[in-house]
Amino acid sequence: ALRRKQHEKKCDDQGAELQHEPYKFLLSQQEKQYARNIPFRMAFNGLAAGSSAIYYLSRHNQLGRVRALSISFDMVFGVAWRSLVAVAIADQIGRRLFCNYVALRKHEMAEYEVKKVMRTWPSPRPMVAQHQKPNSYFWV
Repeated sequence: ALRRKQHEKKCDDQGAELQHEPYKFLLSQQEKQYARNIPFRMAFNGLAAGSSAIYYLSRHNQLGRVRALSISFDMVFGVAWRSLVAVAIADQIGRRLFCNYVALRKHEMAEYEVKKVMRTWPSPRPMVAQHQKPNSYFWV
């Protein structure tokens, strides 16, 4: 229970710090891509698909047929759906291993805090009130 309270206190401190200085936590596009870590996740998914395909082919004694390029529809179908399942599972595991969700969440919160102050963030267009727009239906 004490550890949980300490964790909640740390989260509250982070939220207070984020509200006080949101610009420190904003990420550029490149930093967001680094946080998502897509190349490592793609490699991890490819490794999972390849290993599941090799495992399936070796268990059904089909590796010799692949070497001889005697590929049947049943073999392709069997490998394809098993690889897709392996990629779906590996993608979920890869998201938990390789994504920096703390940085992405702080960026979202910082963007929200900045939007509270600057209504036009991130669009540089000026904010026009509803009744000042050219085709306004509001009576002034």
